[in-house]
Amino acid sequence: TRGGNSGARGSSKHRGANMGRSHAGNGDCRGTPRRHLHVPRETNFVEQGDVAPRKEVTTVMIRNVPNRYTRNALVAELSALGFADSYDFLYLPIDRQTKSSVGYAFVNFCTAGDAEGCIAALTGHHFRGCRHRVAHASPAHLQGFEENLQHYRRTRVFYSPVQAHRPLVIDDGVSAVPLH
Repeated sequence: TRGGNSGARGSSKHRGANMGRSHAGNGDCRGTPRRHLHVPRETNFVEQGDVAPRKEVTTVMIRNVPNRYTRNALVAELSALGFADSYDFLYLPIDRQTKSSVGYAFVNFCTAGDAEGCIAALTGHHFRGCRHRVAHASPAHLQGFEENLQHYRRTRVFYSPVQAHRPLVIDDGVSAVPLH
């Protein structure tokens, strides 16, 4: 810990890294959630002015995604809400150590209307099998399909050997797998 104090609790960095490991693989969404301290919890990037001025918001950040959710589970959740064919990019970050989602996702919708509809549908929404996790959605910092694609193409996760950990890119209704 800082200042040489080696108490049992450890540094906040290590406490955050250990949170949630006990339930990471058991499919239970209860317990202490894994904390990612650098994820803005309630930030609306449009109101804050961090989203570049543009006519339409198409990319949504979804928060409070259950840690046990996989990319396919989130796709199923969006489909159940009526958004099956309305997005072209979806990324649910997965922690490499715990193999669990980190609790948020980015989805780019084909139209601003679908993005607004998703934000409205997720307001107060409880994820399936996780009644205490209430979704929160807001405009994401990066906006648009091309911006997201350019950003993630520069990251290692885009070329992950585990396909389910990569961003889902849908081109003309077909899931596209990034080429190495």
